[in-house]
Formats: sequence, structure tokens, C-alpha cells
Amino acid sequence: MADKAKAAEAKKKGNDEFQAKNFKEAIKHFTEAIKHDPSDHVFFSNRSACYASLENYDKALEDGAECVRLKPDWPKGYTRKGLAEYFLQKYDDAAETYKAGLKLAPEDATLKEGLKKAMDAKYDVPGAGSHYLVDVMKFVLRFVPFTLVAAQNWPACQEQNTVIRNAGQALFTNLQGYGATIGCFLDDCMSSDKFVASEIESCAKVCFSLPECKYWVWGSEEGEQKCWFRTGDSGREAGEGWVSGTKACVPPGTSALPLGNSECWAEGFGYENCCEAKFGPNGNAQCWDGVYNYDRCCFPKEEL
Repeated sequence: MADKAKAAEAKKKGNDEFQAKNFKEAIKHFTEAIKHDPSDHVFFSNRSACYASLENYDKALEDGAECVRLKPDWPKGYTRKGLAEYFLQKYDDAAETYKAGLKLAPEDATLKEGLKKAMDAKYDVPGAGSHYLVDVMKFVLRFVPFTLVAAQNWPACQEQNTVIRNAGQALFTNLQGYGATIGCFLDDCMSSDKFVASEIESCAKVCFSLPECKYWVWGSEEGEQKCWFRTGDSGREAGEGWVSGTKACVPPGTSALPLGNSECWAEGFGYENCCEAKFGPNGNAQCWDGVYNYDRCCFPKEEL
């Protein structure tokens, strides 16, 4: 007989470990939850995400498939299964999985992107090769939280008195989700290549979290210290007082920052379907109640 109380307790512990990126510990708790209630599809979905974060895609696929078997009318199960198939290079299977999910949720952006990635990989779309690693990196960051290891020593990796100008390589992206609130381009932090930051570490951490970012810059504009982000260094030049760095130039222990306040999110609710600009200045009204709201959830708990 299922013990739902013990299963829920184990799930909570697993979620806490997952948010802390302790994926192996999270797997233990989700496994315990499954032991107490093997009929709950969410436990398999969460454990699949943990395995994918550890790049154990065989195990991620097993759990994703079981999730779909238990709850075939739940679109998110198809994203778990499809993701694992994609990274196992089972592109035909991944495409079919994403198509099945889209029958349930035709407008789901995650399923749409997954299908496109699978089809592009299957047919080796011309032009994809030069950007393949960047695209895969972007794909993983969207679906699976994970920690990357810095490849350079901090702060020795910083390039002093060096600035990287726009030169057509400014990265305009959503910085608000990472905590940027002022100093953005045209005061729009949802589409900007810069923001006001009190510490140079913020530049490095945000660049590290942005799939397309290759370089960060730290300097002063109109009396305010700011970060800028670049996709290349064609605009590199000497600049007294400016500091620049590559994506890998980050403080020890740096991991990819989550978008918004991770404490708000649960199954079916996340930054992308609650906070994106398309939902307007107050986000998706379907996400909010008396406890959770746009200001609490769409900005990180800690300011940059």
C-alpha cells in the first residue's frame, strides 16, 4: 500500500537537494519517494531530471519513459523522455516523443524547441555545425539545471585595462531574470546588453549563465559601475580602468544562475511560463495567488 505522506516528505527533501544542485542526494530521496508510492509520475520526472543533470541519459530515459507510461496525458513527461533520447542521439525517437507531447500541448515552447533540435540533428541541417555546441549548451541550460566548473583561475584571468566595445557583438538578452533592475539599455532589462552592478563578480556570474555570452566587461558609464556582455571580442581595445574576461573567467565554485526565484517553482510552473515578456508587465496571471506574485517570483532573492 502506498504511503503518500512518507513519499511527499521524501519528495520535498529531493526537491531541496535538486535546487541546491546536489543531484546524487536528490536521486536518493526521489528513489525513496518512488518506493513509498511507485504510482506517482512526478517522482520519476524529477529523478529523470537529476539523472540528466549528471549526464546519465540512459537512466534519465528509463525514468522519462516510466513517467509517460504512468501519466500519458502530462506534456512535461514527454520533455523528460525526449531530452534523454536527444542526448543519446536517438533523434527519430526524440522527434516522435516531442510530437506526441505537442498533441497534448500544441503551443508548448519547450516541446517545439525540442522537436526542432531533434529534426535538425536528424537531417544535419546546413549551417548547424558551426553553432552546434552553442546550441546544445543553450538546450541543456533551458531544460536541465547543472553546475559547470570554472576553467581559469580567478582573479588572475581578468584582463585589466581592456574593454570590448559593441562592434556588432553586443548580447541583448533577458537580464532581469538574473536580478538586473537598473542601468539597462533604454531602461529595458528584459532586452539589454548591460546593467548596473555593485561587484565585478556579477558580470562573470551572469555571463557564465548566458549560453550565448563569450565575454563580459566591467566599467563605468555616466558615473555608474556596469556589466556588459558580448558574443565575440572584435571590439577589443585598451581602456584605462576597464576590466574584461572570458566566459570561463569566474570566481571558484560558480554555477549557472537560475532565472527568477527558484523557491517559487513547482511542476508546471516555472520562469518561462510565468515571467517572460510576452505575458506583460505582471507576468502570467494564472501563476499567481495570495502567496506567489510577479515581484516575488520573477526576480532572484538576492540582488546582483
